[in-house]
Amino acid sequence: MGPLSLWNAGIETSAEGFARDQAMMTVVADAGVPLARLWRRDRPALCLGRFHRRPAPAPGALERRWSGGRAVVLGPGVAAMTLVLPSVDGLGSGGEALRPDQVLNRALRPLLAALTAVGLAPFYAGRDLITAGGRTVAHASFNVAADGVCIVEQHVAVDTSFAELGRLLAEHDPEGVSVVDRDSFEPAASVGELATRQGPDAWEQTWSQEIVRAWNAGMGDLESWRSGVSLHLADRAAHEAFLAERGPLADDESSEVERTMLGAVEASARLCDGRLNGLLISGDIIAPFHTLDEISAGLEGKRPEPAVVRRVMTSVMSTPRNFILGTTELDGLIARLA
Repeated sequence: MGPLSLWNAGIETSAEGFARDQAMMTVVADAGVPLARLWRRDRPALCLGRFHRRPAPAPGALERRWSGGRAVVLGPGVAAMTLVLPSVDGLGSGGEALRPDQVLNRALRPLLAALTAVGLAPFYAGRDLITAGGRTVAHASFNVAADGVCIVEQHVAVDTSFAELGRLLAEHDPEGVSVVDRDSFEPAASVGELATRQGPDAWEQTWSQEIVRAWNAGMGDLESWRSGVSLHLADRAAHEAFLAERGPLADDESSEVERTMLGAVEASARLCDGRLNGLLISGDIIAPFHTLDEISAGLEGKRPEPAVVRRVMTSVMSTPRNFILGTTELDGLIARLA
């Protein structure tokens, strides 16, 4: 990875975070340089992944992020990092091509070092969660935009345990619209419960030091990133539209759900004369934006027979840079809509 510019943004509102995410992605796409931002939210919130359905009406303390994966807890007691890279191979040595399952392995190295530095013995099993003493203390996810830019997001339970997820889901999504595995973070603990208590500010300093050491990072800020780049930050309407994406299941839609290695996945569609219309793949999955769209387009108007679904899935997944993490039985799930 080339020289990284790191910014500790401190406490942000949801709207500020959305605008800064967009700014980072624009700068990285235009300038081809990797950027990272440390941040925390100004209030407790439930954050859905990129592919979750959103309950309606939309509660105030409910967010959506750019990367896929599980729903997570945000707030002043949860430290987070957004890392934006010119391509999914940005973390490879000398530009080597990385498999999708290698991306988080590389991206999490500074975080694992930081957890070790505060006295924990972190364990990463190769998916999306980091544990210490058998209890989840951190989460990671990523996504790849249509222009190839890779967005990696990491969340660390510094003072607030991810066990809060169940309470927030009960408050903001009592009917289970978002199809989130409510037990994803059990058992869970905060870093403060398991290590020498140091607070979010001290944790961010430790994390920053490990990022600088691992990636030869230099400290920057948003204005320095935007220098020479024509960029307009997102307005409130754009933020609200992003939050409102993927609403509740319509009355005329069929749905099938299965538990997976990352939580839960839903396939839904309208069936007209037994043929799929508007197939939507939702839930706790990690995939590029375009991969799920290509699957849906390939199955539009087709009967969800196992052989048909397998043929479309094979065609889409054989295309370079298409991948889905979180489920290995998506074709079977879609076929169950019949």
